[in-house]
Amino acid sequence: MTDNAKQPLEERPRIANQNQKEAAPIRLNRGQEAARASNCISPTTFSSKATAHDKADNCTICNLNHKNALKRRIFFDLFCAYQKKSLYLPRNYYYNNMDYVKTLIIKFKNELSKRDITKFRGAVIASMHDADILFHNHEGDSLRYGYPLIQYKTIDRKAAIVAVGEGADTLYQTFQKSDWNLNIGERQVQMELGSAKIYETPVMINENAFAYHIENWLPLNEANYAGYKNLDSAVGQMQMLERILVSNILSLLKNSDIIIDEQLTCTITSVPKIQTVRFKQVKLMSFDLNFKCNIQLPLYIGLGKHASVGHGVITEK
Repeated sequence: MTDNAKQPLEERPRIANQNQKEAAPIRLNRGQEAARASNCISPTTFSSKATAHDKADNCTICNLNHKNALKRRIFFDLFCAYQKKSLYLPRNYYYNNMDYVKTLIIKFKNELSKRDITKFRGAVIASMHDADILFHNHEGDSLRYGYPLIQYKTIDRKAAIVAVGEGADTLYQTFQKSDWNLNIGERQVQMELGSAKIYETPVMINENAFAYHIENWLPLNEANYAGYKNLDSAVGQMQMLERILVSNILSLLKNSDIIIDEQLTCTITSVPKIQTVRFKQVKLMSFDLNFKCNIQLPLYIGLGKHASVGHGVITEK
């Protein structure tokens, strides 16, 4: 085993999956060498394929019996990385001493319509005994204000949960204790896990802008809606939306304890769709738009109002 493979994860150079692609497994020779030496797992991908790790009666890393356990098969890398911090995670590029946003993306095989996302959220919370505040952002009669760290949404028309920062740790710990037999509206649904992946997206101002698409974004509240409508020109309205978009991204970074010294900029390049939607009987303006930003963003996170239930989802353009 190489000396680098023996180092704790936090002492190694950080590696980031720059584009957060899921298609081809990333192959890291040193990680593979470590996996062969320990006769345990392949660190190149989080997948449901059985490996020597989940076939083992007693894993040499986490000391658990993984045999015939579907949840363990998908979470084997994640579990060991959290418990022992001894594995390479699937990332592409090295970044030294850099802030990053951690996200955990859990995708289910079950189809879910966008109109049922709030029901899915309610079902997940109801299935838990004394759910952590990050799942619902309520504490008694008071609310937790700030960027939502656990978000419910659809990805490729399938149910998904995206957790950010502290929310990723909370979701991981809770996931191990749940059987995911949910009552979504009037339907009882046994959720089937498709994949679980963790990403670390580096935060740095870049000379080359990144292109993104944001869907069902709700940037306007009662206070700024009137100001938006009173602007005389479309240029003025776009500039206002760009300022709100920057504010939404800074809220994400603030909740990840990240401060950037240089100016963050967003430029809207096109607005394919503007519509009026109802949320809890309140009419809101919803935007689908394309924009460029001089900072890399984690994919599938939500920005703006009601980001916890599928609004403002970021994807690559």
